[in-house]
Amino acid sequence: MTTPRTAGTVAVVPLRDGVSGKSRLAASVDAGARRRLVVALARHVVSVLGPLTASGRLAGVVVVTADVPFVSGVLAPVGRSWRDRQSELPTLPRTTDRQADTVSVIAQAADRPGLNPALDDARRHVEALGADRMLVVHADLPRLTVDDVEAVLAAPTDVVVATDRHDAGTNLLSVPLTGHDGGGFSFRFGPGSRAAHEAEASVRGLTSAVVRRPGTAADLDTIDDWAELPAEIRRRVGAVVGHPLTL
Repeated sequence: MTTPRTAGTVAVVPLRDGVSGKSRLAASVDAGARRRLVVALARHVVSVLGPLTASGRLAGVVVVTADVPFVSGVLAPVGRSWRDRQSELPTLPRTTDRQADTVSVIAQAADRPGLNPALDDARRHVEALGADRMLVVHADLPRLTVDDVEAVLAAPTDVVVATDRHDAGTNLLSVPLTGHDGGGFSFRFGPGSRAAHEAEASVRGLTSAVVRRPGTAADLDTIDDWAELPAEIRRRVGAVVGHPLTL
């Protein structure tokens, strides 16, 4: 069977599993609630990407994980027409009647753990589809909206970094792929990744820009992250997770 060629930008969402995620909340949130939190946030992020796939702004969505059965269960409710799906958290606009493609799930190589190797695996998959660019989107962004992703897609530079609220990390990253001036770009997720990704772009002779928006900056890893969220987002997250999350 021939794999279809897909020009454009493919979004990649890395997702770990339902056991180890959100460990920094363990002192305040039990394991079951943390698992539900991982599920709710991931469903929200993938639902945000759905209208962009339906409209053609994204060529597809790929989730890369070391736990395919868990992720397949997470995504089961979002594998329908995006028009028939509402986000778990902020309300999304209705899309057209065109049905979006289902989300692809790929397995990370078992002998290469970690986020950056997972993204290397995803990049090879996306390049094989013929995509021009890859957009990395973290799965724990409760304020993320379609407009936030559009802002990253619209930035007129080779590499686009959407940083966190500390202006230090990277929550979204858009890069060109091999054959489109992005060959050899190394993912630098980890402490200080915003600056590391900008430096990597410079070394490769690529232009870069930093996007700062509330929806891309607000990841949810710690008690302090929770406290920074608007009250309405905290209410919706708590309702979905079934836990007051009074951290």
